[in-house]
Amino acid sequence: MNEYIARLIELLTAQRDIYAQLAALSERKRESILGNSVDVLDKVIKEEQLLLARLQELELGRKSLLGSLAVVIGRPAETLSITDILDACPPSLQTSLIQIQKELYAQLQAQGNINEVNRKLIETRLEYLRFMTESRGEGNSYDTSGGDARKHTQGSRIIDLGV
Repeated sequence: MNEYIARLIELLTAQRDIYAQLAALSERKRESILGNSVDVLDKVIKEEQLLLARLQELELGRKSLLGSLAVVIGRPAETLSITDILDACPPSLQTSLIQIQKELYAQLQAQGNINEVNRKLIETRLEYLRFMTESRGEGNSYDTSGGDARKHTQGSRIIDLGV
């Protein structure tokens, strides 16, 4: 049992560390969104994908380990909670397990907050681009090639455009 708990703490610690790295990348992502730096954003996304692949491996290991712990504890793996594990956990490992649980929770909360801000920034940028694209033909004094659209008017006008 102790080795399962110790391994769980190792897996959760590794996950926490990856989430911390993802949070740092999300901060870089925010900077690239604000700075309109598509190249930096692309690099960040590629780094993120590598970390997410590693996180997925760790999660599979954690689920497998929980399956083994569930058998030892005598509960179905699907319903096994941290409270169940702590109740069966030796006191020498309880403090470490509680600490990593708190740290992981805090890291996930921080990541969620950063992702929410980035999502709003992206939505704002897209809204702006949509507005600019839709308003391009109406009331715009530039044609699609960047030239003066006023020179290409047809028909008579009541007011001379000064062309």
